[in-house]
Amino acid sequence: IVIYVRKNNLPFNRLGITAGKKLGNAVHRNRAKRIIRQAYRDNELSMPLGIDIVIVARSSVCFAKSTALSRYLQKYGIPEINRLLFGLS
Repeated sequence: IVIYVRKNNLPFNRLGITAGKKLGNAVHRNRAKRIIRQAYRDNELSMPLGIDIVIVARSSVCFAKSTALSRYLQKYGIPEINRLLFGLS
């Protein structure tokens, strides 16, 4: 996946998920979006508030488990977001 993040100065986060046609047919695109949505829900409380997040699905996410993506977000995604936007380690 590719994650784009930007501050929005609102008291809540906004999430956008894209899955292009290169990903596969509608079944693959919907599965990718479901997996990403669940991984975000699992880590929502750990995310900083006041950001817009756009997650772009890539082809390998169709074959991943939501728990694997959730662990990836927890281990790499959230610390990187904090570091880039807020200068936190």
